[in-house]
Amino acid sequence: MHHELEGTGELFFPENGKANWTVAYLKKLPTPQEINFCINRFIIVVPVADINEIYQLITTNKLSRFLQTCSLYGSEPFVNAAAEELSFLGVYRFPQVGEHNSQKMGLPWDGQYILQQLIRWVYLGFHSQTELAPLGEQFLTPF
Repeated sequence: MHHELEGTGELFFPENGKANWTVAYLKKLPTPQEINFCINRFIIVVPVADINEIYQLITTNKLSRFLQTCSLYGSEPFVNAAAEELSFLGVYRFPQVGEHNSQKMGLPWDGQYILQQLIRWVYLGFHSQTELAPLGEQFLTPF
């Protein structure tokens, strides 16, 4: 809010008075404390002239733990290079602008594969059925 008072940013939120979402448009990079405040449908938008400012902010302030989703806008070479660098710094989801809540089947959400939670993986380290024989015939019967 101090950005709005100082003229270095602007807040956007629903007119109905409910805090369903908030967008903070800042003219300069946020502080780590401001980034830590970003929870529950709160987004900070910052224009940058040099993407290296973002990389430096992340590494200098150890912000990788806050990274999850990032939308990039620009030329294809810029987006590809920035996405690669940001993925090394912790971002794992790069939806198009405006599609943060749209989930495509099979892609991770919040760093997890949703269907993975419904699956129980079992590993049997036997090479042949003869190795199973000492354990009993019940293990040789197909399901």
